[in-house]
Amino acid sequence: MDWPYIFFSAGEYGVILPAAIFCLFPVRSHLKTRLSPTLFLGAVSAGVVITCLLLGTWQSFHTQLESHYTSMLPIFAIALLLYFYFVQTDKLKLFYVFTCAIALFSFSGMANYMTEAMLKPDGSYLAPSSLGLPVQWFSILIGMGLFLLLFSRRFTWVIDHFHERSVWRTVWLFPAIIAACNIYMVPLKYSTMHVGRVFYVTLFIEGTLLILFFLYQALFLKTAHAVTERAEMEKENQMLEMQASQYASLQSYVTQTSRLRHDFRHTVRTITALAEQKEYGRLLEYLNDYNRQLTDSDASRFCYCSHLAANAVLAYYGDIAAKQRIPFLCEADLPSSLSVSDVDLCVILGNLMENAIQGSLTIPPADRYIRLSIDMEDPGELYILLTNRFDGFIQERDGTILSSRENGHGIGLSSIRATAEKYHGVALFEYKEQEFSASIMLKLTTGKL
Repeated sequence: MDWPYIFFSAGEYGVILPAAIFCLFPVRSHLKTRLSPTLFLGAVSAGVVITCLLLGTWQSFHTQLESHYTSMLPIFAIALLLYFYFVQTDKLKLFYVFTCAIALFSFSGMANYMTEAMLKPDGSYLAPSSLGLPVQWFSILIGMGLFLLLFSRRFTWVIDHFHERSVWRTVWLFPAIIAACNIYMVPLKYSTMHVGRVFYVTLFIEGTLLILFFLYQALFLKTAHAVTERAEMEKENQMLEMQASQYASLQSYVTQTSRLRHDFRHTVRTITALAEQKEYGRLLEYLNDYNRQLTDSDASRFCYCSHLAANAVLAYYGDIAAKQRIPFLCEADLPSSLSVSDVDLCVILGNLMENAIQGSLTIPPADRYIRLSIDMEDPGELYILLTNRFDGFIQERDGTILSSRENGHGIGLSSIRATAEKYHGVALFEYKEQEFSASIMLKLTTGKL
């Protein structure tokens, strides 16, 4: 065996290792494994090293191949599938991280070729030497270190909190174009780089592409962060409006019950007088009327659970359901505090109730109902179950159920899925004939997630 060649080839394939670390680092909290992130990264690193040695050995027996890059395309495909399997988050986000890794590391590949072109003008990319490999690895470490230093925290934050799928569907295009440009610019013959100012023009183009890549990342991450922060503020404002609405309703209830208590002595006198006069029919009519007044001012519709924020949302939409003649049965067993943030919990409940009310309005009042159950059967898990009736008409796009409102785009349900995913839970939406059901499970912790 040609051990020097094997180790050289393994070193060329070895760029997979830092690329794997780059891809896994921002999504380490979403790894689908029982190992800790550190142990998992260690296992991945060991697996990559062994794989590179095996590929180097295989390359030594297939030296007739034009370049080791011939086998990189299937390696990328396999790596992407493994990435999708071991990381539990939106595949579009993972694909974006993956293309960013390819784009960033394509600059190190160009550094390798440029070094060899400068030191070995009569060579070609078909016969790589060991001259450019150290430069490639050095540029990898510098480039990855600079990227993580500048964008690591915000990169991870955007992956965790920015859920606009319409953006994630296209944001990967720019890094993919950068990678394609770098691959296209690989010099077939190094002698070409010594014609006129080709070498310096190539350096200028590479430098410009690198700057554009970093500027694009900075612009996208900053914009995504700002959009998400604004959306969070809007959700908090909406929650405050709901709490204010509940407070106004409670004030009205207090005023009404205060009047009833004040008038109670008159009520007792009237009841006594009717009883003494044996006007039992009028007495029964009077009691029924009084009972209706008590029912209309019943405080139970203002108090669904001990969790203030969730109670405000339920009271807000419960009042809307009552005005729309939609029977609303709610069983909510929630403590006063949870590890789930108030905003996230209210986003889930608000979207569920809004979708249920809109769906209920598509059928006659006699057929309407909304049933909501919230409990913690397991101390570490929160379960939310909702069912409601609707007209049975459902639009689906790419496997996503759209809300029943006119021209709905499924944004509310997508938001619920993303929030459930944030807490390592699941959100399932089903329908059968004219009944829609939603099942959400969130993982709870002793502290904030």
